[in-house]
Amino acid sequence: MKKLLLGILLLTNIKAQTVTLTSHQERDWQIVTQKADQVSSIPLGEFVARVVTPSSSIQSLSLPFEVHTKLLHVAKFQQVKKGDLLAEVTGDAWIKAQQLAIEKSIVLRTLKERATRQNILCKEGVISQKICLETNAEMENESVKLEAAKALLENYGASSEMIQTLLSTLKFKPYLKIYTPSNGIITLCNAIPGRTVQPSEALFVLNKKGALWIESEIEARYAAHLHEGEDIEIDFAGRVFTATVLHRSLILKPQTQTQMIRFEIPENIDLLSGTVATLSITRKVSALKIPKNAVINHEGKKILFVKTSRGYEAKDMKILSEDRTHYYIDKEITLDHPVATTSLAILKNLLGEEDE
Repeated sequence: MKKLLLGILLLTNIKAQTVTLTSHQERDWQIVTQKADQVSSIPLGEFVARVVTPSSSIQSLSLPFEVHTKLLHVAKFQQVKKGDLLAEVTGDAWIKAQQLAIEKSIVLRTLKERATRQNILCKEGVISQKICLETNAEMENESVKLEAAKALLENYGASSEMIQTLLSTLKFKPYLKIYTPSNGIITLCNAIPGRTVQPSEALFVLNKKGALWIESEIEARYAAHLHEGEDIEIDFAGRVFTATVLHRSLILKPQTQTQMIRFEIPENIDLLSGTVATLSITRKVSALKIPKNAVINHEGKKILFVKTSRGYEAKDMKILSEDRTHYYIDKEITLDHPVATTSLAILKNLLGEEDE
């Protein structure tokens, strides 16, 4: 075990000491006992947390040229589906790129027709082979230039089908349609008609649909009990569900002595990114639950008085967690017998110790 929570101590077993009482003494000192409850989960505590979108689920849509928006089909915070039309945009670079591709396509067509005629004449010996070789080399050069022009159009957002249509019809499209690449929510929209968007700016930012995260700055003494891959129970913003510890920061903030803990939320849990609320964490750990009034300090350690057939035996314990009224202790200490919940100071004195 690592550091213990809220006064959790790494204790060594003290030599068992037993206080033997008569039934008359037990009545006079009003000693009450009760058995510990066995539980399958223990509380870790309450913390302030925020729902965030994983960085891998945030998609920025931009174009590598100065953009002017003709039509906008969505609004900020609108939910969209893959393939939805977002906007129709244009720009000088977009027009010039199409014109360049058309120009190179026309030149290549002309060269292909010339090469076809010349190759026939070369075979018949009408013209020299050198002329055919020069034309073929020029055609290959223009073919490379056309491929470069097509690659530029692809970089500008044109689809293969759009490029094929452009080169077959030789008619450029004044506007480029922007479609949604995946399901999600538009969280940023700069593609506003009348506004010029620079290449360094995003036209849209899309939060793709998927699992969200909850992040919280948790004190190191609590964070030490959370391990990556561990499933825990969470109560957050009125929802109770099982989440997974995704990441525990290896950096401790010196001012607050906290670590950033990230939890992955199941996709079926409907929470909004940006929500801030109190996070209650419950760990799935088997433990024994005892009331706090059954615990007393003994030689700097926390002990219980367990009632056995020999009397009241002092046992040290390992505290895993606590709430306002109870301690949760390690099951390594088997409590088959009840523990004293009153008159602990008397029992302690009978061990030869001074009162607290």
